[in-house]
Amino acid sequence: MHTLNETVELITNLGVKKVHKTLKEQLVLSFIAGAMISFGYMAYVKSVALLGSSVGVLVGAAIFPIGLIVILVAGGELITGNMMVVGTAYWSGKVKGLEVLKNWLVITCGNILGALCVAILFSAFLESVPKDLMLDSVHHKLNASPLQLIVSGIGCNWFVGLAVWLFVALKDLRDGHDFVALALEKGAAAALVTYIPDGVAADAPLLCSSIQSNVEPSAAV
Repeated sequence: MHTLNETVELITNLGVKKVHKTLKEQLVLSFIAGAMISFGYMAYVKSVALLGSSVGVLVGAAIFPIGLIVILVAGGELITGNMMVVGTAYWSGKVKGLEVLKNWLVITCGNILGALCVAILFSAFLESVPKDLMLDSVHHKLNASPLQLIVSGIGCNWFVGLAVWLFVALKDLRDGHDFVALALEKGAAAALVTYIPDGVAADAPLLCSSIQSNVEPSAAV
């Protein structure tokens, strides 16, 4: 593996490259990343539905990170990973604050569009995700307290950031970036990119006020 200083330099350079990508590149790559994460979560839900809430959760937790692995290998743009990578470039003085905010906004929008596309095409039309299980997940997250959202959002971003960090730090063993998927919120990315879009596709009676109360505490982290 690369040393700590080498990894910081690599991630800083990667953050600069991400910021300087064209708007088209950022939108396309973030769209794909949102779709991949949504596919991973749909596989998780199917595992729980088929195997139950005990074994199914463990199997689903092993399957879900495949979406992130595809993003890392293929070079997608996921907001949770970009928060760490672009944030590191900012603290290293290589990019400006306005460039960071612009990148995060564009990537978030692309992630949402990619997830919505998967939710509509596969959840609504193909009915590949059990609606009752999806609705339970959506309502559980919308009813979570702000403190729960903040704490779990921080926890998830730590693990996603760690996964990206390890992937960059590795020199040769590219399959060593697998990490254990914990039952944590994906923060704003989860609320917007996976659960809520699929919940909408499953005909969940979601109110804008409920979505806003879920997203704002998570985004604050």
